[in-house]
Parts: sequence; structure tokens; C-alpha cells
Amino acid sequence: MAPFAHWDLIHRRRRKLRGQPFGRNAALIVRGQVKAAASFLTWLDEQDIPLARVGQGDLDRLLDGCSIHVRDRLRAFVRFAVARRLAPPLAIPGTPRSEPSVFIEEIDRAAQLHICLTATTMSHAARIIGALALLVGVPVDRSLRLARTQVGVTGDGEVA
Repeated sequence: MAPFAHWDLIHRRRRKLRGQPFGRNAALIVRGQVKAAASFLTWLDEQDIPLARVGQGDLDRLLDGCSIHVRDRLRAFVRFAVARRLAPPLAIPGTPRSEPSVFIEEIDRAAQLHICLTATTMSHAARIIGALALLVGVPVDRSLRLARTQVGVTGDGEVA
């Protein structure tokens, strides 16, 4: 378990963060993946199935009652175990992503963008996040990860 946590999860997460601090969200993600791997190994022990002999049917049986979050968290360990030949070829199907089904009219989008660009009652951060979402579809959670140095505001309050 330690090689998976240290050399796979933490190393991969640090590479993804590109030198930025290992924050609370990153730690929660890694902790969830380690817990999912530990639960999987405990389940295998209870079923008296060695990791080297677990079959796709066994894995599917376990995943049958699991939430999408558990599947996503366990996927990293399964990939790790298969890549190092600790387990036979196994796969956890990806989570299907749904396409957006609610769209706003172009005139409404323009009105909301105008508010983001001109409102003095909104914080600069809220205006920037709103504008990015309306102009190029940047998800709010990605906008929240922007550093202050990546977005500037001129002396007269214009976003740069």
C-alpha cells in the first residue's frame, strides 16, 4: 500500500500541481484513493481472493453496489496494480459524462456578461469567474484554482 500511496498517488498529484502547494483538496483526493484501495484489499481478504488472482467478475461484483465516487477513487489503484503485474488485467469503466442540457439564450448571455464586466457591486473575483464561464465556458471550479498572478486588474478596475 505504501508504494501506491507514496510513489504513485502523491508523486502524480505533485506533478499535476506543477510546483504549487499540496492543498487540502489534493490531500482529500489522495486520502480517498488510499481508503478505496484499502477497502478493496480488505474485501479481497474477506472473499479469500489473492490480488494476483482477482478476476474482472470479482471486481464487477464489488463495484455493483458502489457509488460513482468509489469507482473513480478505486480506478487509480487498479491501474497501479495491473501496471506492476500485481493483478491480472482489470478495468473499471469510466464514468459517463453527460452533455449539458440547459442552455441560455445569446441575449441573456450578453446581458450577464455585461453585468460581469461593469458591475461595481460584485467582487473582482466573481466578475472574472462569471466572465470566463460566459465567454469560454471555463467551469467555475477551474476558475477558482486560478492564482492572482494569472489574472490582473488595471488601475481603473478593468480586468486584464
